[in-house]
Amino acid sequence: MKRLLRATFLSLACFPLWAQPTAIELKNPSFEDIPGAGWVPYGWTPCGFPDETPPDTNPCEVYQVKMPAYYGKTYLGMVVRDNDTWEGVTQPLVQPLLAGQCYGFTFFAACSKHYESMSRKTGTMINYKRPAKLRIWAGYDFCESLQLLAETDAIEHHEWRAYTLFLKPNAPYTHLFLEAHFLNPNDKPYCGNILLDNLSNLSPVNCPDSFLVVKQPVWDGSKLPSKPDTVYFLKPEDFDQLKSLVSNYSRKIQFEPDNRLERQLYYVAHEKGGLRFFQNQHLHYLVAIVKEMPKMKLTVSVSDDNEAALSEKIESIRELLAFMDVPPARIKVIPFSKADPKEHWVGKRDGVLLSVERK
Repeated sequence: MKRLLRATFLSLACFPLWAQPTAIELKNPSFEDIPGAGWVPYGWTPCGFPDETPPDTNPCEVYQVKMPAYYGKTYLGMVVRDNDTWEGVTQPLVQPLLAGQCYGFTFFAACSKHYESMSRKTGTMINYKRPAKLRIWAGYDFCESLQLLAETDAIEHHEWRAYTLFLKPNAPYTHLFLEAHFLNPNDKPYCGNILLDNLSNLSPVNCPDSFLVVKQPVWDGSKLPSKPDTVYFLKPEDFDQLKSLVSNYSRKIQFEPDNRLERQLYYVAHEKGGLRFFQNQHLHYLVAIVKEMPKMKLTVSVSDDNEAALSEKIESIRELLAFMDVPPARIKVIPFSKADPKEHWVGKRDGVLLSVERK
């Protein structure tokens, strides 16, 4: 997010129009982030079902997924479940796909021997070790599956192998959606996994002579992925209104048991459309406001008696600020022990304490 426009709403992004077939670079194609269960790598948004966990950044000790990354330090893990649900991730493209243009797409995939997790169907721990396949969709919104561009056969090997698929969109789609799925959707659902790493650009190519358009699956409409809440990032009219917003939203910013910021799936509406995010909605809003008001300065303080936990919480907040390209001089993150007691602090000691002032 590079720019916030001054208007009734804080505008977040827009797409340029492109005419020439150029390579499309994905954001964070090797899924680099802090390893964690239900922790979706930076740049990607989860697509899933109500009450189900998001995909994971691996390797992850929680699930006993210990395979080293093919590239970098981390990779993506997605599962299919015995209750007939599955996981996926999505992101907007930096430019739309060209209708009728063939694209080459290479990535590395594997199946983990161990992916230990709870089955909601049986209430017991299960090894999600069975092979699954990857499906690649395109659409005009996050998690939208308007055209199935390609799918793999069973990913059943336990070492990294390269895959190259050819994608031929029938419309100028703006979003890519990667989804784990059962080998045969008509069979009884089971627990399985796929691992992904080191995605390539979407590179314009001539489709090989053997290329066949993927048969589109029949969807009966019985299952819908979870829909995010729609929120509006309204800009305050003056400093007093800003202080009121900071006081209100500061109390909602909390941490997970692993000391990371709580994250929500939400859609930020604005006058030119909107974007979907998987971040801490409340801190995201306050940071967006302060970033838009250059004469304001926000300080975020964190309190925790455990030094390791305190460091992890501060790092989690700084990750969000880095995601939003916030200059360090505009928003500071400090331990509460170093906070100025003369300033007016609002929030909760088990969450964050915030102070806003004029520069």
